[in-house]
Amino acid sequence: MKTNVQAPKILFEKLGTAGVVTFNRPKFNPVNYSVSAQLHHALASWERSCSRVLFKGAGGNFSAGGDFKWLLSSDREPTKYAYMSSESNNKYRISQNRIPYVAFMDGAVLGVALMLVAHAKYRVVTERTVVAMPEARFGWLSSGPHFLPKLDNHLGFFMSMTGKLLKSKDVMLAGMATHFVPSARLQELELELISCNVEDIETRLNSFSEPIGEFTLAPHIKDIDYCFSADTVEEIIERLSKMDCEWSKEVLEMMAPLCPTMLKVTLKVMRLGKTLDLKNALRMTYRVLSRCVGSYNAQEGLRALLAGEADHPNWQPRRLEEVTDVMVDKYFEPLPEGEELRLYDD
Repeated sequence: MKTNVQAPKILFEKLGTAGVVTFNRPKFNPVNYSVSAQLHHALASWERSCSRVLFKGAGGNFSAGGDFKWLLSSDREPTKYAYMSSESNNKYRISQNRIPYVAFMDGAVLGVALMLVAHAKYRVVTERTVVAMPEARFGWLSSGPHFLPKLDNHLGFFMSMTGKLLKSKDVMLAGMATHFVPSARLQELELELISCNVEDIETRLNSFSEPIGEFTLAPHIKDIDYCFSADTVEEIIERLSKMDCEWSKEVLEMMAPLCPTMLKVTLKVMRLGKTLDLKNALRMTYRVLSRCVGSYNAQEGLRALLAGEADHPNWQPRRLEEVTDVMVDKYFEPLPEGEELRLYDD
């Protein structure tokens, strides 16, 4: 009698002094609490026993981000808080770069997956790379206020508030990656990085990296910087509307189906994140995400996504002008005693 044995959702290999992490739920490799918690324990151990860590995804994608079906489950609220805590600690640990972290950002790298490796010392993109922060489409917060606000020309604001996809070399040109390597050479590069001396990692990466060319967003950089430097979402939309060109109309169309509440929350998070150090940015994000868990808009956004209705969710409130400052500020209030984010070195 055959048994249905499921493959592990995340794989950990120790090859010599190298640790290799593989997200292993093809084809999208989504992340849930189990994946995040296992990663947390592995990274803590490997920082004592490995000289480098490589991240990759199975089946042609790195990771499409959070596991939406799991997040929509209404009976797992405590586990969702644990998930957010482990995710925050994973990001923080990687950011410290006590050993070199290398991310092979091949295929889709979305949402929390992108932010997980955003602070890795080396981030490799390929011709198949696609990155985006689509959370506002689902009534959630973009989890990158420790990284995205610091991109030049308000590109991080633009990505978080539109869900805009960046592809291939544009990811590097936007400041989100360090090397471009053709996907056909990733396996060869992986073997080199596993076997070389740790002090030679950057030299090996440089030897595989290829020229990156022109940024496809270059014609619109000044417009992005101008529009998304505005103080309010309403002013961003007003600036885009007054431009009245094909590009601005496209951006307005991307923003139209997004959750009005989360657009305003996201803008405040990004503006605050620009001034915060990493620890405080993570704590702020955790507070906001804690208010998202179980909220009507988050549940409605994920329901609409899984039902194929992502452009027509029933947001509450439905219009930007109905979202008050009081509503937005509630997301940022301190959590009850004992519920704030704790990082592993606190």
